[in-house]
Amino acid sequence: AEAPDQVSWALRSDDGSIQPGHGSLLEAAAAIGRGRVTVLVPGQDVLLLAAKLPKGSRQRIAQAIPFAVEEDYVSDAEELHFGQGARDAAGRLALALVASTRMDGWLAMLQAAGIDPQTMVPDILAAPFQPDGWTIVVDGGLALVRTAQQQGFAVDIDNLEAVLRTELAALPAGEPLTLHLHAPPGQAPLAGADFAPHTVDAQPMAAVVAVLAAALDDKVAIDLLQGPYNRHAQWGNLWVQWRTPVALLLVLLLMRGGLLGQEYFALRHEAGLLAQQIEKVYRDQFPEAKKVVNPRAQMEQQLAGLRAQGQGGGAFLGQVGKITPVLLAAPGFVIQSLRYADGRLELGFLVSSLQGLDELKTKLAGLSGLEVEIRTASAKADSVEARMQIKEAGR
Repeated sequence: AEAPDQVSWALRSDDGSIQPGHGSLLEAAAAIGRGRVTVLVPGQDVLLLAAKLPKGSRQRIAQAIPFAVEEDYVSDAEELHFGQGARDAAGRLALALVASTRMDGWLAMLQAAGIDPQTMVPDILAAPFQPDGWTIVVDGGLALVRTAQQQGFAVDIDNLEAVLRTELAALPAGEPLTLHLHAPPGQAPLAGADFAPHTVDAQPMAAVVAVLAAALDDKVAIDLLQGPYNRHAQWGNLWVQWRTPVALLLVLLLMRGGLLGQEYFALRHEAGLLAQQIEKVYRDQFPEAKKVVNPRAQMEQQLAGLRAQGQGGGAFLGQVGKITPVLLAAPGFVIQSLRYADGRLELGFLVSSLQGLDELKTKLAGLSGLEVEIRTASAKADSVEARMQIKEAGR
């Protein structure tokens, strides 16, 4: 992987003072010197979640993690690295999921610049933690949202308000939260938004790197350098002897154009939005349903019933599970309608662009046994409305 043209970093001294910097990765390496380095990796490449797992050794827990969270990711477990955090009050274990290729790429890029990090943390977990609510740190077109000590997500600014509403609505009844918003002067992404009974506390922010450097607590954040990436086993306690300033190397948004991407994950907020859309489609197609607990599973049961009655193409219906991850990954995908008849699935939906629509068709057509046809496509102000037909190949 190629190094980004520009990165940001901050030197944090023993007295708490912070000296920010900005430049190339080689310039960052020179500024850091022999300091203890924590690398912040982009939150949009890391999925933070919590799962019920039995207590035991870290090795036994690591073996159980893929089975406990298999519904939360679309990649093969062998392609992912799982970082373990702490257990919450309910006994759920905090986890950080990231593609192994991402980890390998980050470490190779840093090594090429002469930087050997002691810890590697999702940037979300460097946002200031507030026990009375959530913290939102805005940088350009992205927002880092920290919802707990070891939980949170990253979302683009355009979707921040909608995603916050979805996540807040999913919370159990309790005390109202305060949304602590840190944004640069001139940026007010939640201006005029009403989240009652929750409130927004907006605070001006001079520099993202300074905010993250001041708030970072290595003892609380999930360190991704564990398991096969454990650096402690390689270096022992060597860095404990160093008395140079602690260095925080911030590697985040400016790397997005090169190494980073989101194709490995169905991020939690996107999955939540899609779940709502699936439930609406399910109720439209099966109005007799009184209780909807798991719309995807219930829809599959209904389709299985149709198949048993000879009303559908069995081989095609078996492909439904393959379609969903591809739809989830499409930028701006919002389902509007779904109809199945005579072995054909008719989808009405929105995507962000014509290019995105073409890429979606290509990916769906690449699934074995499917034929895909775009029936209509019309450009709107900020999206493309389309209708697509998917059927069993050769039918």
